This record gives sequence, C-alpha cells and structure tokens, in this order.
Amino acid sequence: MKAQSTTTVRRAPAFTLIELLVVIAIIAILAAILLPVFALVRENGRQTSTFTNMHNIYVNAKTFYEDEGHFPASLFGYATSPTGALSPLPPERPAKAADVPNNIIPIDQAKEFFYTNFGSPIQDKNRGFLYGEQIKDYRTFLSDDNQINNKSAVTVAYWPVNSLVSLRAGGTISNRIPVLWTKSDASVSPKIYGDNDLPDPTYIGTPKYFYVVDSMDIGPTINSSGRPVDCAGNPINVGGNYCYELHYSPDWTHRLGAAEDTELANTNPVVTQLKYKFPPSERTIITYVTAHAALGNPQILILLLSGTARKIAPIDSATLLPLNYK
Repeated sequence: MKAQSTTTVRRAPAFTLIELLVVIAIIAILAAILLPVFALVRENGRQTSTFTNMHNIYVNAKTFYEDEGHFPASLFGYATSPTGALSPLPPERPAKAADVPNNIIPIDQAKEFFYTNFGSPIQDKNRGFLYGEQIKDYRTFLSDDNQINNKSAVTVAYWPVNSLVSLRAGGTISNRIPVLWTKSDASVSPKIYGDNDLPDPTYIGTPKYFYVVDSMDIGPTINSSGRPVDCAGNPINVGGNYCYELHYSPDWTHRLGAAEDTELANTNPVVTQLKYKFPPSERTIITYVTAHAALGNPQILILLLSGTARKIAPIDSATLLPLNYK
C-alpha cells in the first residue's frame, strides 16, 4: 500500500494589532516632523523668488535713475482703464472709482502709457515707471505668496501709519490716510510737491488705484505681532479683507525743499527718501514686501538702495519702515 504524503501549509507572518498601531504612530510622528520642514522649504523657495524679483527691481531702478536723473514715481504703476479712443493715443488712463470693478484693464495687458497734466502747458505722455521701459514682464512685480490671482482686482492704498504724510494728517492704525492724487502748490508754506504724473485736474483729491497682485508698490498691512489687519487695525485671517498700504514712494513727505522736509519732532531733514540727490544707501528703502508675513511667515522682506535685500521682524518694521531703517 502506497504511503499517503502530507504537506504542511505555513502561513505568512502577519502584523498583530499592536504592531500595526505602532507603525501607524511612527508614520504619524514622521509626518508631523517632515511636513513643517517641507512647508519651510517651499516658503524659502517663494522668498528666494521674491528676492530675485527685488534684485531686478533694484538693477532697473538704478538704470532708470541714470537715464532720467530721478527715481520713478511708481514701480509698476497704477491700475488703468481704457479711454475708448482710437486717436489720439494713448488709449488708457489711470482708473477712477467709477471704473471699479468692470472697467479695469488686466495687469498683463496694461501699458502704463497715459497722458500726464493733460490740457496744461506741460502736457506729456507718461513714460515714468519701470514697467514698460526697463522691465517688460509684469511678473517681476509679483510675489508667490500673494494669494490674489485676479489680474483685474484693484485696491485703494493707504500711507504707512508712521510715514510723514500720515502723521501730519493725523493718521492712526484705525484712521488710515488714503493715497490721493495731488498737485504741486508753491503758494503755500511749506511748499507742497505733488504728483508729476497727475493725469489731469479731475484726478486731484481722488484715490489712486493699484493692482492687488502688485506686491512691490503695495502690500498687506502687518501689525507688530506679524498679523495682517484690516483698515480699522483689527487682526484678520489669511486671505481676509486686507488693508493695503503703500510700500514704494520716492517722496514720503510731499514737502518741497530740505528746509521744510523735516520730521515732526525735530528739524533734521528726512534724508532717507529717493527724491534726494544722495540718500544714504544702507538706510534708504526702495520697497518692502509683506505678502509672506501675511501668510503667517513672520518676516518682511526689504530692498535697500544699496541693492541689499534683507528680512526683518514685524515688531521692528512697525517703527522702522519706511523712513527710519537703521
């Protein structure tokens, strides 16, 4: 009789419930450690991109100065609207309140080419910004941390609270002073230096409108704790109703002449302004970017006239920017 063979079936080893829970816990711990690292790496990459854009701004602002003998009135320029005219050129103008939101030219289609001082003896056509002259790509003026993608979105901007235009007008964190079109006036004392790119007299006293995606001319207001705030000074969440403030201006005082262009507390001229012939390069700020801080990264990027780009904490920026950087 033939012997019957037997085969032993072995089961593959399996995880016990405890072992499975241990593995899941280890994965969760590793994820908790690595995810912030990855987020930091991505944010550092976005900041590097902004620094690259700032370097391009610096190089071309210096070129503009060498060509024109002064710095531009704005870096990118203003939000513009079509004039509807085929002739004479130019076919666009800075936007007014009635143009918002449906009569705005998208930022990637804007030319920043419009009449200045129209109807006056010094009528001309604006060629006074970096965009369209030295810089052809509008993306140079953007920040990767700016959450706004709408190329036609525009906003009014406000003077920084500690800028002299704001201080002289009684501006506070809850009483912001808007950036308005102004005209020069030598008949008053002290003499007022207005906008040399004023389109025409109908703009005087009306707000300037900027593209929200433009992170070099304007940016979200950040409080000393690093939180974005609304125009009443209340902290808001990321992506909320930001209060945008002006971050670039060659003239933070609107005073004509160093004798009148002084700080409120003393008689020292405010020399850290781009309108002066030889402002101190390591103290004078070209512009600063707050888009990264608005997303929760507690750093503000500043560009100095020397070409150096640095990071400073919001608690310092509240007192140092835009005129008192040391």
